[in-house]
Amino acid sequence: MEYEEFREAICIVEKLRSGDVDISTEGAGWQLVSPEELPPGMPFSLEQSRADWELNYVREVRLERDSLSVEGKFIHVLNVLRSSLTLKKQDYPSALWAFQELQELALSELLLVRNFEAVEAMHHLCRFASTQPQDRLCADQVKNLAIQQMERFASHFKQSFGTQDFWSEYCLRSRIYRSHTVDIKPN
Repeated sequence: MEYEEFREAICIVEKLRSGDVDISTEGAGWQLVSPEELPPGMPFSLEQSRADWELNYVREVRLERDSLSVEGKFIHVLNVLRSSLTLKKQDYPSALWAFQELQELALSELLLVRNFEAVEAMHHLCRFASTQPQDRLCADQVKNLAIQQMERFASHFKQSFGTQDFWSEYCLRSRIYRSHTVDIKPN
């Protein structure tokens, strides 16, 4: 993504190869617009428009790459949270510490779409309940903190969601990001 002109040229070549392009619109640049919001008479097929929208979304979200400096800590804190609230063990002081640490982290849309499993763990905690009657207050506190954290996650998305259901929209955006990103593993 450091070579934006090269990436854009590749996208233009791919569009031209598909044969379903109005060449006069190529110089107009990229906009982050959902395919459902395309104006009538757009020369692209809906499938091509969706692919363009997905590429544009990934391009836009990758501009936040500086925010990934906290990714290691973000993952660590979520792992502490997950390991402190298992079926066999509920370590509420560790969980509350993890929530506090998470609250202090600077989050971004890129950080969240890259770390689906971590956000999914928080999503599951929104339904957290203790089987022990003496732990009900702590369990309710964990559940409320998880709900607040999910609302905080939603607030970091620049483009508003088309529905009120953050989770399904988040899953879609995370899938789009993962489908257009390749993990590079050292040999």
